[in-house]
Amino acid sequence: MKKKEPLSLKDLKINGNDLKKLGYKEGREIGLTLEKLFNLIIEDKTKNDYNFLMNVAKTMKKSEEE
Repeated sequence: MKKKEPLSLKDLKINGNDLKKLGYKEGREIGLTLEKLFNLIIEDKTKNDYNFLMNVAKTMKKSEEE
């Protein structure tokens, strides 16, 4: 069975609530991060995995704080 192609941010395996748990601020910061993650999975559908995306989001957050 073929995996469904991600069509929108709603198809991401993580959402804004997950990002809030990592310390992201509600609003623009979460929106921009979700867009970056979505662009990542558009390039490689196999990366649409909860644990993978959470790790990428953690890394992005840490690099912003430095």
